[in-house]
Amino acid sequence: MRQVSSRCFVGKTITQFGPTDFAPALAETEARNPTAIILNLYGWDLVHALTAYTKLELAKEKIGVGGMIAGEQIGRPLGYANNAGNWGLIWDPKVGTDGSRRFIQGVIDKYGHMPTSRCYLGYAAMTQILEGMQRAGSTDTAELIKTMEGHEFDGLKAGKSFFRASDHQHVQDILVGEAFGKELGLGHYKILATITGNLVAGTVEQDICRL
Repeated sequence: MRQVSSRCFVGKTITQFGPTDFAPALAETEARNPTAIILNLYGWDLVHALTAYTKLELAKEKIGVGGMIAGEQIGRPLGYANNAGNWGLIWDPKVGTDGSRRFIQGVIDKYGHMPTSRCYLGYAAMTQILEGMQRAGSTDTAELIKTMEGHEFDGLKAGKSFFRASDHQHVQDILVGEAFGKELGLGHYKILATITGNLVAGTVEQDICRL
């Protein structure tokens, strides 16, 4: 990710996985007088953290919130009123491409509900595995990996998606969304921007595991 030199990090708080009460961690963070809290959480941890953010009324203290990833699957159990902040989104029902519209209608016709980004990820993954098997003419793992390296495909968003040959990274458009905080129609987020995957994907050198 590109660094923004005008930002000053005032501290960090490490939390355990699985707690339901994030109020102590957020209170500790609030004491440092930040202008924004960046949550590196997901799943129920993120749901509980945003619930605590709302209960502590940190937005009234002019403390923003956001993070790397969220989506409909976070907003639904959280509830519209508690959803807040700016987030990276994998996909959103408001993506207006032909492929996205066909995907949405297919899910509605079969399952009777609007797809979440988790539905999108499952669809994209299984589609690419099946198409990879067809290209390889085999279910052998090594052959499947080989046929996917460098493969470009329609990720249902504005730009093409592809698997980077050097490290198998899935490079795709990233959406930047602002949580509504109330029901405003299709989805829980206002799409602020679409960022091309190449601009945010780390280089091969940056992605080397150094553990």
